Amino acid sequence: MTPLHFGWFGGWPVKVAYFLLGLGLTAVTSSGVAIWLARRRDKGRPAPRRERVWIAFVWSQPVAYAASALLALLAPMPPVAVWGLATLASMGAAIAWTPPVISARLRLLSAALLAGVSLAHIGLHAGRFADPVAWAVNLGFLAAAVLLALSVRLSRTAD
Repeated sequence: MTPLHFGWFGGWPVKVAYFLLGLGLTAVTSSGVAIWLARRRDKGRPAPRRERVWIAFVWSQPVAYAASALLALLAPMPPVAVWGLATLASMGAAIAWTPPVISARLRLLSAALLAGVSLAHIGLHAGRFADPVAWAVNLGFLAAAVLLALSVRLSRTAD
């Protein structure tokens, strides 16, 4: 079952398909809950706490994964513990900030951490990359960081 679960068959086309399907599932799940919360609000039954928690949870995951990766590169910290602590700390944002502020700040933090992961990995291992995929992943992280930062800037100019 392992080759099927991880897409270790069919070469790169299957790996790309698994990646795109994973992104699609993430987008459908996240947007579906956001739409449900917006409909509740439009019908006069807002759930502000749920909205705050949902936004904080959604945007805490890139923060938590990037923090886990960065600390795994730089310090002997268990990634699962870092992920859990980062998720809990990000959920504190649901208490302290409004939804637009939660979203913007966690996206900016994600961008900074993703850039940090990429730069730390390049700094630590660039001379020993045996596979060009390492460069592609690092460039992908940097591109994601730029897109996240731009999304915050664009949402501020749209307001």
